[in-house]
Amino acid sequence: MQQLPQKKVVVLGGSRGVGRVIVQTLNAAGAQVMAVARNQDILAGLKREAPEVETLALDVTEDCAPEAVFERINPDGLVICVGAKRTGSPFYELEWPEFAETWDIDVKASFLFCRAAIRRPLQAGAVIILISSGAALGGSPISGGYAGAKRMQMFLANYAQKESDRLGLDLRFLAVTPMRPMVDTEGRPCRSSELHQVSRHLHRRVHQRNGLTTDRSRRRQCRSELRHGPPGPSEQCVRCVWQGRRAAKVAVEWTTSRKGCGATLKRPSLRVTSEL
Repeated sequence: MQQLPQKKVVVLGGSRGVGRVIVQTLNAAGAQVMAVARNQDILAGLKREAPEVETLALDVTEDCAPEAVFERINPDGLVICVGAKRTGSPFYELEWPEFAETWDIDVKASFLFCRAAIRRPLQAGAVIILISSGAALGGSPISGGYAGAKRMQMFLANYAQKESDRLGLDLRFLAVTPMRPMVDTEGRPCRSSELHQVSRHLHRRVHQRNGLTTDRSRRRQCRSELRHGPPGPSEQCVRCVWQGRRAAKVAVEWTTSRKGCGATLKRPSLRVTSEL
């Protein structure tokens, strides 16, 4: 990985999962990193692991959050990696607050900080990266409003980039869409029930599409074939670690090289785009 001496990077949602791995990776690359999250105790644990990392306990969905962050640091890079946990249930089993949770957290935080980056504005050449999801492209019928919220993050990156270009701000807005499902993004072991739930939905979709039988033995076979993570509740889900390192690598490359926007990096299971 390229080194980032003297580069200042803020990671929203940097205490857990993908965000925590991004913080650790950027810190190892020599950047001055500030991790922002709500849970002070988890941030304290991160601080013990990496004393060089600055931490800030803050609810990034508050209207005053961008000002509180940018008053403390004027970043060269901003990674928006906040996110409500997906519901794991079809929409008809949810109440509206559950369905809209990802809009109230993921989209609102992205909106507030992208808006602040343009209104303030951030220093010329700054890179703002929104961690979206492959669900924004293919949908996710057992995740409530998650897929739509992640799609909106892609739109926001696109809108913000066009405004930056129009105003001559020289900012770079990117949406990163990991294409592999991440059943667990909380940094804990996957529950076998979560894996079962995802695979059960997938095998039903396969059978409905292909007109196959849905007998019990065939369902067991499908669950084995289509499972998204390592079998068993004792196995650690490594997808969040893998995706976090990959996203951090993209952040490093785009911060240092400042390539044009709207490109697609040809990497396994990762798409970077600000144009739809």
